[in-house]
Amino acid sequence: MPVFPSKSSICLVVPLLALGACQDEPPFNFAVQDVRPSPSSLPEDLRSITVTLAHPYEKTGPLPPRSDIVVEPMKEALADAIDHAAIFQDDTPVHVNLAATVLKLRLPSRGFTMETGMDCRYVLIDRSTGAELFSTIVASAGMFRWTSPGAAGPA
Repeated sequence: MPVFPSKSSICLVVPLLALGACQDEPPFNFAVQDVRPSPSSLPEDLRSITVTLAHPYEKTGPLPPRSDIVVEPMKEALADAIDHAAIFQDDTPVHVNLAATVLKLRLPSRGFTMETGMDCRYVLIDRSTGAELFSTIVASAGMFRWTSPGAAGPA
């Protein structure tokens, strides 16, 4: 005669399984490792960095509703990499802003392998004239794979 679980045990196990599925995703870390000082520098003084999400007419792909979670970590990583590379001169009369716009973002879904992808436009703007000195779109992709029950790492 088969043994069926009681209703009380099902009522206990189902919520625990549901809570187990509600774990936070690993934090986004855009920091680049081993950034070395640049052998040459730009003749501008970088005054500010902004990171924004694209307007609907600018998008090159999807921007999920929770895309805003990447804005602050990405801004911090950009500032850190630029500081380490020392590519801007602090004592020049030309002041610029760096504007980064996320055009497409694929956030990781749940699973053993979490893939991300992003298109971002970077624009260097002269603060006194408003002129774009440099503009480019960079596409990037990454993968995060669970390697063992307690450890995770990049693929």
